[in-house]
Amino acid sequence: MLDTGNFGLACQDSTNLWESFDHPTDTILPTQKLNVNSSLFGCYAEMNYSSGRFMMQLLSNGNLVVFNQSGYIYLEAKNGSIISFIAVMEHPLDICTSIRQATGGGACGFNSYCILANDQRPKCMCPPGYSFLDPDDDMNGCKQDFVSEECDGGQDADLFYFQDMPTQKLA
Repeated sequence: MLDTGNFGLACQDSTNLWESFDHPTDTILPTQKLNVNSSLFGCYAEMNYSSGRFMMQLLSNGNLVVFNQSGYIYLEAKNGSIISFIAVMEHPLDICTSIRQATGGGACGFNSYCILANDQRPKCMCPPGYSFLDPDDDMNGCKQDFVSEECDGGQDADLFYFQDMPTQKLA
């Protein structure tokens, strides 16, 4: 195990046979590079390490170096020069707002909403009258717990209402 976090297997003559940095899964460490045609997958959930919704793939147009000692993500040319900075990772992104979509499920799936808790981790919630599709997976969306009705503008219109759901943070 090297100081960089790279785990390697070497021959007696110190020739590297295998290195963990050459086979990334869901984490990139400082000084680790994502090689051309490699993919990095975010884990599905905190305790479920199967491939999740997020993937980073480096195409054949250059090396994407992720998290060097400075904390920057940048593109590096084959000669080692920095082409451009992509992002600064000083502050955690609010995943709840950064992947909002015009239609669809966003970070938590369909019929659900996301709140960023005080620990900066997303918390998926179901609106009143809905419950999680899978009680063991709160990122898979919500289902309605009631029979759908139609509102044709007639006498049943007063049975429908809007539920105010102010933005909040969880402790």
